[in-house]
Amino acid sequence: MNRLLLSVLGLLLLLSLSAQAQKIKYKDLFPLLNSKSYEPGEKLLKQFIAKEPDHANAHLQMGIMYETFTDKLDVVKEKDQFMIWADSSIMMYKKAATLIDEKELKRNDDLYQAYNRRDLRTGKFEIKLSDVQLDIEKAVAALETRKKNVEGINLYFEQLKFHYNEADQVYSFLFDAFRKDMNLMLLMADAPILEKLNKMVLHFDSVLFYQKKYSEASKAVRANFNQGFVYEEIKGLAPSSLVITNFYSNEIRLNDFGDWASKAIAIIETDIERARRTIVEHDNAIKQAANEGKTRLPDFPEDKLATYKKYDSNPFIVPYFEVKQKELVLNALALDSTFLKGVNRWKDYAKVNEGLSVLTANEALYQQLDAYDNQVICNQYATLITENYGSCPAFLNQLNEGKKASAQKKEEFSQIKAELESALRWGITEEGDSLALFTGSTSKPNAFYTLQVFTDSLSDKRFVLGLKMEPKVKTKVFIAQVTPDLKAPWLTEIPTNGAVELANNPIACWHDGENQTLFVVSIAAVNSEVKSWAIVLDKAGKMALMAENSLGFIPMSAEPSTELPGYKLFAKDGSFILIDPQGKIRK
Repeated sequence: MNRLLLSVLGLLLLLSLSAQAQKIKYKDLFPLLNSKSYEPGEKLLKQFIAKEPDHANAHLQMGIMYETFTDKLDVVKEKDQFMIWADSSIMMYKKAATLIDEKELKRNDDLYQAYNRRDLRTGKFEIKLSDVQLDIEKAVAALETRKKNVEGINLYFEQLKFHYNEADQVYSFLFDAFRKDMNLMLLMADAPILEKLNKMVLHFDSVLFYQKKYSEASKAVRANFNQGFVYEEIKGLAPSSLVITNFYSNEIRLNDFGDWASKAIAIIETDIERARRTIVEHDNAIKQAANEGKTRLPDFPEDKLATYKKYDSNPFIVPYFEVKQKELVLNALALDSTFLKGVNRWKDYAKVNEGLSVLTANEALYQQLDAYDNQVICNQYATLITENYGSCPAFLNQLNEGKKASAQKKEEFSQIKAELESALRWGITEEGDSLALFTGSTSKPNAFYTLQVFTDSLSDKRFVLGLKMEPKVKTKVFIAQVTPDLKAPWLTEIPTNGAVELANNPIACWHDGENQTLFVVSIAAVNSEVKSWAIVLDKAGKMALMAENSLGFIPMSAEPSTELPGYKLFAKDGSFILIDPQGKIRK
C-alpha cells in the first residue's frame, strides 16, 4: 500500500512537471487511471483528450471514470449530476467503441490487460476485441437502465412528496377554518368538508402507493439503501399534533393524514349524522305537540345527547329545546286578561305564578342562547335549519322573535299577578263588607279583624277566623268562608261567653259526607285555663254542633285518627287528645 502511494505521488509529480514542460504522456497518466485515482487524474485526462481526441483508451478510461462517479452520488439529492455523468460516461464508452479495433489492441495491449482472459476453447490467455466491445456494450446498457431507474425513483419520490403536501395543505386549511378545534370541524362538517376529507384520504392512498414504489426501486438501484418510513398517528387539529417531516433523513416520519381523515369521516357519517337526524325529528315532534296542545314531550334522547356531548360539551340544542318545551307549558296555560274575571282566583294566581316561573327560566335560557356564535350555530346545525326553517336568517329571526315574545309575555303576566295579588287580599261578604285575607288587618266600617286565614285542602276554600268589633257591642268571634271567587257566602259568629283572648289558630280537621266542617277554637281565659270549642258548621255556615272542652293545652296541629273516628289534637310536646266527630274529647 505504501509502495503504491509512493508510486502515485511520484507519478503526480512527474506529470505535473511534464505538463508544465511538454505535453502529457499517456503512459505516465494510465497508472493513475488504472488505480482509479480520479481526483488528480480527471483534470489531466481531460487535458490529454483535448490534445488527442482520437485516443481510444483515453475515451474508454474517461467512460469508466464517469461511471465510477455515478456510484458515489445520492440519486435523489444529486439526480441532475448523476444524469450528467451517466450521459458523459455513455458518450465516452460509445466513442471508445468506435476507436478500439484489432490494431489498437495489438499496439497497446498493455492498456487492455483488464480484458486478458482465458479462451475457453484453446485455454490460452489473450485479449479479444469481441470481449472489449461486449463489455462496453454491457456498460452502456447498464447505464441506460440505471438512468431509467433513477428517473423512476425520482418520479416516485416527487409524487410521494406532492400527494403528501396536498394532504398537508388540506389539514392546514381545516386548521385555519376551525381555529384548532377538531370537534367543531366534526360538528360543522358539510358536503365541502367531507369532500376535502375524502381528498385527504385519496392523496394519502397515493402517498402509500408511491412510497412502496420508491422503496422498491431504490433497493434495486441504490447500494445499501436503508431509508425507512414511519407513519405517525395524528391526534387533534393543531400544529402541535404533527411531526416535522424530512424526506432526506434515513427515517422519514410522516403524519398519517389518511388515517386521521378516515376516522373523521367515520365519526361524521355515524355519530354526527345520527345526532343531526335526531335533532330534526325532535324539533318536528315539538312543533307537532304545540299544534296538538300538549304540554310536555320526552326529553331529547339521553344516549344521543351523550354521544353529541363527546364533541360539544355545551351544545346549543340543550337550552334551545328547553325553551321549546317551556313554550308548550305556556301555550297550555294561555294566560291573558280574562283570568281577572275567573271563578277560582287562587287557581288563577297559581297559574300566573307557574307562567312567571317558566318565563323567568326562559329569560335565563335566552341569555344562554345569546352567548352562542350565530355563524357557528348556522354551520353546526345546518341540517335542522335548512329542513325546518329554510335559511339561517329565518332561523335566527324566529329565535329573536321568540325571545321578544317571551319578554313581552313576562311583562303581561307580571301585571296580571299584581292585579290578582291586590284582589286576593280581600273577600266580600254578602252585605258587601270587605274581609281581609291576611292576618292583623282591620276592615271598616264594621271592623272585621282577621286573626287567621287557612285553607281547606278538600274544598280549595279559605276560612277566616277573626273578631267582629262593633261600637257599643261586645267583640265577637267569627268564622267566615271565602270561596275561590273571593266571595264570603257566610259569616258565622261563635258564642264564647265574652272570652275573646284567642290562644291559637283554628284547626279545620274533619269533614263528613254532608260537607260539614269541624273547627277547634282555643281560648286562654284569665286564669290561664285553656278552653276550646269544637264547632261543626255545615256547608251553609250554620252551626250544627258546638261543644266546649277544657283541653289543658293549646293544640298545635291535628291529624286523622287511625284508631277511632275523629282527629288527634297535638300539644307542643307531642302529646295529644282525641276529638270525636261530635266535638267531644275521647280519653
